[in-house]
Amino acid sequence: KLAIGRLGENDGNYFTGYLQDVRIYKGVAKYTSNFIPASTNPDILPDTPSGVSGSSKLAKFTGGAVSFDGTNDKLSIASSDDLDLRSGDFTVEGFVYPLRSQEQSFVNVWNNTQFQVQMSSTGTLQASWAPYSTGVYAITGSTPIRVNAWSHFAYTRSGSTFELFLDGISQGTLTSSNNASSTTDFLIGENSDGNRDLQGYLSNVRVIKGTALYTSNFTPPTRTLTNVTNTKLLCCQSNTSAGSAAVSPNISGINDGTVWSANFTSSSNFNSSYPPSKAFDGSDSTYAEPVDAGSTMTVTFDPPLVVSGDFEVKIGSSGELFTTINGGSSTSQGSGLTQYHTLGSNITVSNFTYTSSTRPVLYAVRVNGSTFLTDPVTKNGNAAATNFNPFTTDINA
Repeated sequence: KLAIGRLGENDGNYFTGYLQDVRIYKGVAKYTSNFIPASTNPDILPDTPSGVSGSSKLAKFTGGAVSFDGTNDKLSIASSDDLDLRSGDFTVEGFVYPLRSQEQSFVNVWNNTQFQVQMSSTGTLQASWAPYSTGVYAITGSTPIRVNAWSHFAYTRSGSTFELFLDGISQGTLTSSNNASSTTDFLIGENSDGNRDLQGYLSNVRVIKGTALYTSNFTPPTRTLTNVTNTKLLCCQSNTSAGSAAVSPNISGINDGTVWSANFTSSSNFNSSYPPSKAFDGSDSTYAEPVDAGSTMTVTFDPPLVVSGDFEVKIGSSGELFTTINGGSSTSQGSGLTQYHTLGSNITVSNFTYTSSTRPVLYAVRVNGSTFLTDPVTKNGNAAATNFNPFTTDINA
C-alpha cells in the first residue's frame, strides 16, 4: 500500500504538518535538472491546484477521443450530401489506438457503396473502394499498425489516384476513374454489416470533401485537427460526449451542435438496444425505450430551447400517455397511440416529461413541422468519450 503521512502501514511515526499536490509519475522522470518549484500564484497553468512553472511545466489538456469496447459500439451519421464521397477528391483521416490486432473497421460508408478504412486481417492498414471487390480495389499496407499505441491514418482521392497513409508514410496507391454507385450511413468503429467492431480508441476523425489534403509523404499532425476548407465532419475530439462534433452535416439552424440526448433521462434504465440517442438520430422511425413500465422520461434543455412554430414529440405507448411541459400540469394524450403530440407553439422549452403505465417510447422531437432535433453524431452501444488522446502522452510536452 502507498502510505502518505506516516512511514508505513504499521508504523507509528506520523508526519505533523501539511502536504499538497502529491503526485507520482510512473515511466517518466519529470525533473532531470534544476527547476523552479511550483508557485502558489501560478501564471502558467492557473487551473491546476498550485500551478507549475519553468521547464517542467505540464501540457494543458487538448482534446479527447472515443473508446470502443469491440462489441456493437459505433458512431453513425445518417446519409447526407456532405458525406457522399462517390466522386471527386476527398480526405478521410483520424488517429487510432487499437487494443488488438485483427480485422476491425475504423471509418466507412460501406455495404458495397463507397469506401472503408480498417485494420486488415494481417494487422496492416487497408482501404477499399466500392462497389468493386476488396481484392481488386483495395490498398493494403505492409507496415503493421501498432497495438496499444496511437497511429495516424489517412485515405485520399486526387483525381483518379487513391492513396493510403499510415503515420504519414504512403502504404500504396491505386488508380481508378470509377465512381461509387450509391451512398449510405457514415459509420465509425463498426462496418455496415454490423461486424468488424473496433476494440480501441479513435480520435480526431475528419472528412474533407473536395480536397485531397495529402498526396505525398507528410509529417502527421501533432495537435488537434481543425476545420479547414471543405471539412464536412470533425468529431471524436470531445472528452465529455461521444456524440459531439465540431463539424457535422447535422449542425445547422436550431441544431447548433448540442447533444440533445445527453439531457434525456429515465426514472429507470434505458433498454441497451434503444438508448437515448435513438430519439435524436435525425429520423422518426427509431426510438428510445426504458427498461421498466411506468417509467417517467424527462428531456431537459439547458439553455432553454426557443421554438418558433410548433413543438412536437412523437411518442408511442400502449397504455394511457401523460405529458408535461416546463413543469406544468400533467395532460393525457390518449391510449394505444403512436403519433406526434403538440406540446406548445412559439414557446421557450426548459423540459418536458412523459409517462405511461406501459413502457413509453420517444421517436423524435420536431419543431416547425419538419426539423428533427438531431445529435451531431449518433452514439450506439458503449461508445464513450475519454480524455485519452494522441497529443498529451508526455507530461513534459
